[in-house]
Amino acid sequence: MNQGFTRGRIRWFPVLLALLALVVAACSTGSNTAAKKPASSTAMPNPDGPTSGAVAVAAARVRVAPWLRGTYQTPPKTGPKAAAGAKIYVVSCGQFLESCSTLVAGVLDGAKAIGWETTLVDTKLDFASAGDAIRQAMAAKARGAIVVGVDCQYFAGALDDAKAAKFPVVVLNAFDCDTTSGGKEPARFAAQVDFTPGNENPVDNAKRFAAAKADWAIVKTNAKLKVINLEQQDLLSTKLLGKGFADGVARCASCSVVDTIQFATSDLLDGTFSQKISQSIVQHPEADAINFPFAATVSLGLSGLKDSGRSDLIVIGAEGAPSQYQLLNNGTIAMVMAFPAGWTGWAAVDSLNREFAKAPQVYEGVGYKLVTAKEMNGAPTFTVPVDYEAAYRKL
Repeated sequence: MNQGFTRGRIRWFPVLLALLALVVAACSTGSNTAAKKPASSTAMPNPDGPTSGAVAVAAARVRVAPWLRGTYQTPPKTGPKAAAGAKIYVVSCGQFLESCSTLVAGVLDGAKAIGWETTLVDTKLDFASAGDAIRQAMAAKARGAIVVGVDCQYFAGALDDAKAAKFPVVVLNAFDCDTTSGGKEPARFAAQVDFTPGNENPVDNAKRFAAAKADWAIVKTNAKLKVINLEQQDLLSTKLLGKGFADGVARCASCSVVDTIQFATSDLLDGTFSQKISQSIVQHPEADAINFPFAATVSLGLSGLKDSGRSDLIVIGAEGAPSQYQLLNNGTIAMVMAFPAGWTGWAAVDSLNREFAKAPQVYEGVGYKLVTAKEMNGAPTFTVPVDYEAAYRKL
């Protein structure tokens, strides 16, 4: 049974969006490990220094190749027995944002498949209210919770209460407090679901995702990229997407970031975001591309692109979502990091079930594939060549 839990602190804006990257997926992420990897704030590795021209293009082709093939792997083949009849809370970063709602839909589907009862809590971007949701879940005698797209620091106190009560909270597409604080605070989530390839810590994984987009653009422009980059300042997961892209561009000496548009969540809500985009484009006629860090910024930035009067920019998209595939197919954006949002939700459910069983966390196999309109061939959505639902049902 899914019930809505709402807060009125942030106005509901009737925007047709498509969010997070969290990113998001991050907006944002990669392998799910039993022990957390140490936080890092280092730039993208570039041992040989920046290159230019044909050499830069060749190097970028090598780096982006795994993302063009697809980075997803096999879902786990073994796991603990499903906790019977568990009641859990699912906390969303904002259901009117597509990058939140698509991930949440996967969590709800996975929970239903495993026989759990869910209560959905929508923070509507009022991230502090995630703490209210966790405390409500504990008061309601739920067994655990999955939080989608809200970093730990916004409700650390509630997570401390949950840990003391042995109430497991799993996070999807966001970061724990040890990462957001640069190691100054302890980790508070029971587990973190990452879904980018590699063995690096989550910070470097997020940067590698963004740098792959830069590599694609370097090849696309024949190492002559002059790009406007967007960087969100109030969420680490999305901030890293901007930073990782800039680091990727820096590996090409004949390329440059001509402007960095810094923005906050409030800019997405009060209408100033698109103004910042149009102003930057007008002020930088030398730009040949613009990079959007996550899907909602694409949707909210379209009016800024139109107002700028420029129709020749290469629009570098973000994570895949239904609206983004439509924009890709009609030529509005040039590429998308396609990924199975549903798989991430099932992975979060599996992670929470492992916490219930006190079993070690495992790599869940979720990944991305960088696609263009040519690869999509008009398809309205991306279909991953892995039957992850069948794999999880066999656990």
